Amino acid sequence: MVEEPRQHEDFADYFVCRYCGDHTKFVTAQRLTGVIGAVPSATAPGELSISLFDSASRQARSADIDRLDLYPPSLGQTLDYDYAVNSVLNALSEDHHRSRPLKKIPVRIHDQLSLPENTRRMLADRFNLTTP
Repeated sequence: MVEEPRQHEDFADYFVCRYCGDHTKFVTAQRLTGVIGAVPSATAPGELSISLFDSASRQARSADIDRLDLYPPSLGQTLDYDYAVNSVLNALSEDHHRSRPLKKIPVRIHDQLSLPENTRRMLADRFNLTTP
């Protein structure tokens, strides 16, 4: 199910399925986390994680994220992190409706993920890289 934000009559945001229009699941998230790699199954209360890069189609999407998390790819998959980070960076840079600049978005690298030096440089130059 793919969901997109919509505005409710009382101006509260909720999510509705793009395909069926179902809006019965109200989401109350204080933090939106963008993910490159496998999206974690469990998130902290008040946090919503969304994938910003689809490795199958090699497409990035933008969102007004509060944090960017990098995880290893799903089991049996590989991910070109240079390409993925660059694609997400371009998508986020072209989005002029964001509430904060990219340099203020913290980045976390999970599970001792080994990233190419070029990817680390991109993250450090354009985002707020908080992990070594």
